[in-house]
Amino acid sequence: MGNSPLVTYTRLSPNHSGKRTHTIDRITPHAVVGQLSVERICDCFKDSSRQASCNYCIGADGRIGLCVDEQNRSWCSSSRDKLQSAI
Repeated sequence: MGNSPLVTYTRLSPNHSGKRTHTIDRITPHAVVGQLSVERICDCFKDSSRQASCNYCIGADGRIGLCVDEQNRSWCSSSRDKLQSAI
């Protein structure tokens, strides 16, 4: 498993559950309300009190940010099973 080469900005969040135990086979999309940059979206997940994260984000200008390495389970869903296999 490797991170996408399309990433142009990285700010890793502490909000993840460690290593995956399943291969990635699904995407869990979420919408961000507002016209935010990848820097601002990644900033949303920098604080552990937020209790949320994502592996990737897409900014208003189309750039891609990395918030949680693909090898780790982000907190993008309330389902533990989905977290094992989704980005």
